[in-house]
Amino acid sequence: MNAYIMSNFDWYSEEEVGWDEEVKPARRARRPLPPTPHRWRRWLLLALILVMGLGTAVTLITQRLSQRVEEVSYALEADIRDSYGVVYQSALDGDRDLFVTFLSGRNAAWAGAQERVIANGLFYDRPGFGLQWLPQDAGETITAVTISPDLTTAIVTATHQYALDVGNSLSQTIFLQHTAVYRLGPDRWLISPADQEFWGETETSKGARLTLTYPQRDRAIANRLATDLEAKIHELCTRLADLTCPAGLHVNVALSANPAAVFESNQLPAGATMTLPRMRDLGWYSFPARLGEHTLTLPTPSLLGRPLDEAGYQAIYRGYAARVASAVIAEQVGWQCCDGAALFQALLDAQLAQLGLKPWPVTAVAYESLAGSQITAVYQTWRNAPLDLDEDRQALYLMVEFLQQVGQVTPATMQRALVSMPAEEAYPSLVALERDWRRYLYGRSPAAQTSPPIPWSQQALWLVCRPDAAADALLYRYDVADDDLELVRALGREAAVLQPLMNHDAVLIGEIGAGTLPFASTFLWQDGRERLIDRQPGMMSVATSVATLPLALSPDGANAVFLVGGRASTPYALLNLDACRNTGECALSSLLGRPIWSPDGQQTILVGSPAGSGADVLLFRAAAQGQQVEMVGTGQYPFWLDNDTIAYLEARAVVAIAGADSAPTTALLLDEVLALAQVAAPDDWQLQFISVNPQDAGMLLLVLANVGIGDAHLLAYHQESGDVTVRLSWAHREVSSMAQAVLSPDGRWLALLSFADQEQGWILQLHDLAQDSTRYYQLGTAVFGMIRPSAWSADGQWLALAHDGDVRLFALDAAYERRFAPERMMCDQAVWGGSQ
Repeated sequence: MNAYIMSNFDWYSEEEVGWDEEVKPARRARRPLPPTPHRWRRWLLLALILVMGLGTAVTLITQRLSQRVEEVSYALEADIRDSYGVVYQSALDGDRDLFVTFLSGRNAAWAGAQERVIANGLFYDRPGFGLQWLPQDAGETITAVTISPDLTTAIVTATHQYALDVGNSLSQTIFLQHTAVYRLGPDRWLISPADQEFWGETETSKGARLTLTYPQRDRAIANRLATDLEAKIHELCTRLADLTCPAGLHVNVALSANPAAVFESNQLPAGATMTLPRMRDLGWYSFPARLGEHTLTLPTPSLLGRPLDEAGYQAIYRGYAARVASAVIAEQVGWQCCDGAALFQALLDAQLAQLGLKPWPVTAVAYESLAGSQITAVYQTWRNAPLDLDEDRQALYLMVEFLQQVGQVTPATMQRALVSMPAEEAYPSLVALERDWRRYLYGRSPAAQTSPPIPWSQQALWLVCRPDAAADALLYRYDVADDDLELVRALGREAAVLQPLMNHDAVLIGEIGAGTLPFASTFLWQDGRERLIDRQPGMMSVATSVATLPLALSPDGANAVFLVGGRASTPYALLNLDACRNTGECALSSLLGRPIWSPDGQQTILVGSPAGSGADVLLFRAAAQGQQVEMVGTGQYPFWLDNDTIAYLEARAVVAIAGADSAPTTALLLDEVLALAQVAAPDDWQLQFISVNPQDAGMLLLVLANVGIGDAHLLAYHQESGDVTVRLSWAHREVSSMAQAVLSPDGRWLALLSFADQEQGWILQLHDLAQDSTRYYQLGTAVFGMIRPSAWSADGQWLALAHDGDVRLFALDAAYERRFAPERMMCDQAVWGGSQ
């Protein structure tokens, strides 16, 4: 640079500079004396002094000229750096108005393209190549400023940092070199288009499937890109499923020095790589995108940013390859912009991920966060969504991933139809589709990978599952601790009700079949064989209620009660389990009503119906097997206050009878309890559950719900003080909806199941009676059947819930949940059985 500037200064040779000499009179010539050694040394010394003086003078002049050149160069470079800083800041802010004040106008098309680039924040950023610009201090990015000899042009070389997404929420820092030309304007340095000499001639590299044109300046890197892009096109045609490239496929790609190429390849949101049709109406040069007819134009590396190392090359190569691959795929599947653009790009990203050109964007937490979603709703959101839809795209990418991996539907197939729900071809019903979607999300969620914080129950789970609604049910036995699933037996098609036996690896089963010879069968399954209890032909549906279904066991496990539907004057029957298991005597004996055993199992309350009435309001006291019957009265919600005291609701009062010969006494008035609770007018409420609190014998627990759509409350009535505490409140749809209240075997937890509304669906509330705290679980809107949905393990540590096809296992003390179901099965019942 100094040499360029020094050439503008005047230099003079010794011949052009006169030396002053003393004028002496002329002397007569004398014959020269022969030289002597002394005279020779004197002349040599004078010559040496003359040379040294002349050298010193030249050195001084050179130093002064160099200093002046450096001063001029420093001032010019400072001005150039100032202009660069303004351009840099306008790029950072996307400030077009500021930018144009430092923009050369010598080429209107070039200037117009640069304005669009800066206005869209793309002067340095490269989202279309997967590169996120990391701004720094402007001055720190400059690595060189080279000024032309005529001091009117400068080349600024700068290094910029970029973040490259490598997946799993990780990124790699990439360094790219940018070169810009500045020319001296009237009062400042202006960023300007480079001349033809800067770029050189256009050159071409041609292969079997790719022709690449590029400016001579980028020859070395372009030749390497041509080789690598050719190989990637070959990989695309041979690796991607359901995508057959024609034999004559040939791709034309131009690496352009026109800044419009930067805008074209980076303008789309969300790092999209799809190509767009030509856009001539913008008033400046825009590039075509359709292969076969046109050339795919991308910015040349010196315009995009030249890599400084191998990591940088690999980064820009993947960016170029993603654009080329996207164009080839779009051409082969026949997609034209821009129907279903967001979905098409997600499918492209799945293919690019297979080719190693893009990381798959799904995060681990997405599986869990979308666990309650429906795939049909995701599809409806994204089927025709534009590319710039401002929504989280995790659900979209998960849908694509699910349809690929579980539905075995290729991205190319979905692209050709733009889905048109191709999953219907792989799934017999939307129910099955939603089921597998739900299980797919859960199976990959962090919760599914987490080991239980407490040991699994040593009891086995008995399951009733079916492939779909039209198929026969199957009985499974699942040893959760050993993760051992056993298919036990085929069951009837309509329904099956399970009742496991205490301390025995056996189960009572009431099943209902359908078909040309419908039937209802009840049996004990033990040691791989059945003992028939009852069988009835002619059953057409569950509604006819001729099946004999197990309901409950006595506290000691010696007796079981059955519902004998439709063919008996008293619909309840008792089975002596010891006799049935040991001797095969499995005869049922009729009961006067449904038995409710005392805590010690020695007595029962029999709840029956008057003749011609469907309401269970007749109350009897009886022995353990229903004998020695005594009439108590009429009432609802009977329960045991202790081993000898019966309580029930009569005319909005809880009546207690202590012993067989005692007179009824009023334990509490429901209206007074409601008034003390201050929840609503008494006439609007119904009692749904009442029991002694197993954690506090002096406390009654009541569940009251507003008639119709409204609120429900869990109330605690303190018998000694008469105080009422509202332990829990929730919204419900209607009293008639199935609302269960089930106590855990250890008496600590009360499970409350109710339907809130169509948006929230079923809600499971697990209230800790000892700690007065509650856990909430949203279960969705699927309808519960007639079968009990939840069951506790014998130790009260694990709750099993079968709903919407899944079996959910809860360890309440540890706030842990695990879901389970046999593959391709929907389960509607799960009960714990066997010894603890």
